[in-house]
Amino acid sequence: MDERTRYPITCAPVFDMVMRDASLCRSFVERVLGIEIGSISYHAIEHVTSPALDARGVRLDAFLKGTGAVYNIEMQAYRQAALGKRLRYHQAALDTEASEKGSEFKGLPESYIVFVCDYDPFKLGLPVYDIERTCAQAPGLVVGDASHWRVLNARAWAAEPDPGLGKLLEYIATGNPDDALTERLDAMVDDINADPERRARMNGFMTLEHSMAALAAERYEEGEAAGMEKAQARYGALVDRLLDDNRLDDLKQSAADPQRLEALFKEYDL
Repeated sequence: MDERTRYPITCAPVFDMVMRDASLCRSFVERVLGIEIGSISYHAIEHVTSPALDARGVRLDAFLKGTGAVYNIEMQAYRQAALGKRLRYHQAALDTEASEKGSEFKGLPESYIVFVCDYDPFKLGLPVYDIERTCAQAPGLVVGDASHWRVLNARAWAAEPDPGLGKLLEYIATGNPDDALTERLDAMVDDINADPERRARMNGFMTLEHSMAALAAERYEEGEAAGMEKAQARYGALVDRLLDDNRLDDLKQSAADPQRLEALFKEYDL
């Protein structure tokens, strides 16, 4: 990546770094949900959890525990396959982690999962998609499962009636701050981009991320959804391992050299 490139908040490492600021993370969550979340007892970025010991793990971009509620916020910069099933799996992971052996179901906390997309995931032109479980025979029936899914389409920011949320979506889509919160977010993004060590991490991540996106798009066009999911998971695991081991040069080389990529897969047994 060109050193002059300014990585936006939609870049996964940038979003993770911004959300590490507990105050900004809290303000971001309150803005996207339109509620006050009260006191926070736990705040984690890239929190890893799994619905079962031998199941595929889930890395949560931003995860918070409040009084009687948990919150998971995800940034989606490019189109992902099976978004609904991703939401379902995140819900399973949250519920499993919140459940203690022998506890009653009524003890499950209220849960909120938000996917912030820089595209229209359902192609209806809506800025907000609130997804709640309902009864087909009685739509007004309150199921009472206390779980809430909200999917945001930043590209439809101009159609959002809530001014605060509209400005946040506009910032995500365009990178132009227009109020106090988005200016705070943008200042943090500037600081992250100005840090040489953080830029090196982002350069390596985004080089491979672009390769992943291209492969995902190609396989999606071919109708190989299952193959795409497997390839994305494999690439994602490799990125995590290389970043954890601070092997940025290997990460960059792997994006341009298929043989080097395969060698790294074998090295990490992926």
